[in-house]
Amino acid sequence: MRLKLVFLITLPLICAQTQLLDYGERAGDQRLEFSAGQHATTMDVPVVYMEVPYSDIYISPNGIVGFGERLPDGVTPLQRLNRSAIAPFYAPASDGTVYYRSTSSDQRLLRRLTDYIHKTFADSMDFQTLQATIVTWDGIQNKENDGRATFQLALASDGMISYALIQFLALPWSASAGTYAQSGFAMPDGRYQSNTNSGGPDVKELVGLSNNPEGTSFIFRISGSVIEDPRENPDDYEYTNYDQTDYDGDDKKPPAQCPVDPYNDRCPEGCNILTDERMCSRCVCAEPQPDNAEGMTDDATHEKLPEPPHLARHNLIENRGPTNAVHTQEKTENSGDTRNEEEERRQEKERRLQQETQRERERLRQKIDERRREYDRHQIQRQQEERHKNQEEKMLQGSMHEGGQEQCKCLC
Repeated sequence: MRLKLVFLITLPLICAQTQLLDYGERAGDQRLEFSAGQHATTMDVPVVYMEVPYSDIYISPNGIVGFGERLPDGVTPLQRLNRSAIAPFYAPASDGTVYYRSTSSDQRLLRRLTDYIHKTFADSMDFQTLQATIVTWDGIQNKENDGRATFQLALASDGMISYALIQFLALPWSASAGTYAQSGFAMPDGRYQSNTNSGGPDVKELVGLSNNPEGTSFIFRISGSVIEDPRENPDDYEYTNYDQTDYDGDDKKPPAQCPVDPYNDRCPEGCNILTDERMCSRCVCAEPQPDNAEGMTDDATHEKLPEPPHLARHNLIENRGPTNAVHTQEKTENSGDTRNEEEERRQEKERRLQQETQRERERLRQKIDERRREYDRHQIQRQQEERHKNQEEKMLQGSMHEGGQEQCKCLC
């Protein structure tokens, strides 16, 4: 029996505002229109993932990147993927755009990633990013069209050591087509590592969280025998033998710690049954169901669905009227608009900086060209003056020679 380990991060996370790396066609990205297929690309400097160098990556619109070989179609649980892959936000997608680029010449980006890694990993001071690959999933819709998610994966490599930087700008939904989104890493031997909240209703809370004090991202060293977190500490992880769990009895029997389903397995029409990676199932409805819903037990009719995590923290649903609910939604939308406006201002500022840098380079190039032309003019002028001087000297010597001959004739 092969041992499978999952690492669940339990340290408190840092809340901050996300700023994605520049992306889009203006940043030099290639745009991939939405399709169910995968896009393959080759990198000049290989990414080392779990001690194996890879030059080919496969980009899926479902929020996952594979190394060395194509990923299975659709969405597979990370514990059964058996591929080298990084999944920032892995779930069935129905629409959106994917941008990507690989660069070894964008020195500003390479330095930025290098500095970020140096600040996060104390033992990385010798690392210098030689190649960066940026993949951005922009405006990704789930099957239910609950909103557009935007997130990013950056791979930094020097050919021997590699890092993964994962950032989330907007995650308005947690599940798609009855499956919660997964975030983590998969290995060909069956091992996998899950990020915080992966495979559950709180996965969308990854927005604004970080596993390091330097930003709003999750950063990992991925080139060793294990995925390294900057918070690395044996006490920070829970280890679960999933093979043992699978063989302890009925594979379909949910674990004892699953939350109670208020509908008692009688999911009303129009609702969805969601299953997380613990194999826990729960009926979730987009709209509140009437208390006298057919098929519900007396206990279930008086039991409310669990509150969404971001509302439960602030008690915004319980005992509140429709006005407050609308106000809460407006505040959430305004907060999202503010983040988008700040991101647009930041991008505009960096775009102006890039333009100014380009103009400065152009001015410098023009100065160099002008100096070269001036030098050439001086060279031509000096050569002309030297030729003219040589001609005058020859003429003078010729005159002196003829004058000497005349004087000699007279004396004779």
